[in-house]
Amino acid sequence: MAWSLARYDFELDVPCLSIDVCVYHVWWVDVPALQINKQIAAVKPYLFFALTALIIYLSVYFFDALEWLAAMPSYTLLIVTILFFITTLVYNYIERFAAQGPEAVTRFYLLSIVLKLIAGCSLISVLAINDQENAFGNTLLFLVSYILFTGVEVVFLLRLRKE
Repeated sequence: MAWSLARYDFELDVPCLSIDVCVYHVWWVDVPALQINKQIAAVKPYLFFALTALIIYLSVYFFDALEWLAAMPSYTLLIVTILFFITTLVYNYIERFAAQGPEAVTRFYLLSIVLKLIAGCSLISVLAINDQENAFGNTLLFLVSYILFTGVEVVFLLRLRKE
């Protein structure tokens, strides 16, 4: 089905179920000047990483307000911020390595896991030495945050693999 919209002439790849579907597809997908979906898709993982960081950060304060925690982790903001930036950095590099093939992505991801664990153990050791009262809370926060960020990262890596 051929469409013409102002200056743009193009073919519609998707069969239209209704006029609404056709207008949506023409407006949001097929018009080269308005490819918003690709821009949103490029930013989406980073928005979810930020949302994960915000949820973790607010959850700690919520659990503390409900008095479910024995002691508030003293380095909450530092731990969540560092894990957010590391996850964002690793995902950014994996997107770049995706063009080199799955072997390069796998090697880099395994290397990044090892480096994250070494850096995380070093960070937790330093924080435990500086604040021995809250060492358990800080360590538990780090482990839970690490697992959540890694889970979100893996979900987006699987989506990246499908593309």
